[in-house]
Amino acid sequence: PAFQLSDPPLLGRDEWKAGEEARINAELARQAEAARAQLAEVAKLAQANTAAAEQVRVLQKQLSTSEGLKQGNFTGLQEATQQKEIGDQTFDKMAVRYAQGEDLAEFREFGATVREQERAELMRVIEQTLSKPVRSGEDFQAKLQAAGYQLQRDEQSKGGVLTHEQTGAKFKTEEIRPNGEGLRSQVEAAIERTKQQDLTKSRGQSQGGGISR
Repeated sequence: PAFQLSDPPLLGRDEWKAGEEARINAELARQAEAARAQLAEVAKLAQANTAAAEQVRVLQKQLSTSEGLKQGNFTGLQEATQQKEIGDQTFDKMAVRYAQGEDLAEFREFGATVREQERAELMRVIEQTLSKPVRSGEDFQAKLQAAGYQLQRDEQSKGGVLTHEQTGAKFKTEEIRPNGEGLRSQVEAAIERTKQQDLTKSRGQSQGGGISR
């Protein structure tokens, strides 16, 4: 919606300006948050059609940057767009069938496949994180959060649960065995290793920083 400013007063224009800016910024923030929420839902629904959507985007970019409209690119764009539309329709039909109480084995199998792919990716991220300095449990958790994963406590099992923010896939920590070993022991080992490395580095700097006479 278009923003409309009130008429500025003759006196107190600075206060009026600050108030109007605050009002507009608050509305922009509200709209941005609503847009982010919608995009999050769209991202979940588009999971099944990621490859087709990416192909459409690439072909559209090729068409927009090319000097002339090439028939091959145009045909490819048409085919990719049709595939995406078919995929969208299929996903919608399956979602409706699921909402109506049908037991969709193919839908469940697809979800299991995606979840397993996310589990493998999570283990890769953790292995890469553990190979670098880790100074505390909070530091490890912050690194995972930066990579798109939330680590929370499971009140039922009293263990941890890792959630992939984009897909919503959840994994108990006992499911995750990077390098073939338990997660907790590896995090503790990485923290201890980092402490020793920092200590060695600190000692080296102290020995090299003496006062010469």
